[in-house]
Amino acid sequence: TFDNGDEYTAELTFFMVADHPYFVKPKCIVREGRRPGIVMELVTGSGNSINYAQESGVDGTDLARISAQLLEALEYIHWLGFVHADMKPENVLVDE
Repeated sequence: TFDNGDEYTAELTFFMVADHPYFVKPKCIVREGRRPGIVMELVTGSGNSINYAQESGVDGTDLARISAQLLEALEYIHWLGFVHADMKPENVLVDE
């Protein structure tokens, strides 16, 4: 859910135009009291990139692949005219 209506509008606007395999897809719009929200698809796997990097058996090749995918996703965001204002490892999910 969102406390700020502008953030909610920006997220919805992004998801209306974004079509990329590296982004989770919205499933529906919800309200919790007066707070709007978006239900996203479930991502199964390691969770965020910090959890993934801390798992045993993860090597530099895996991390380089994820870094390349992250760069591709950011380039796509910028190509659409958006800027990710909260880029941090906790917001990068690693799926199966």
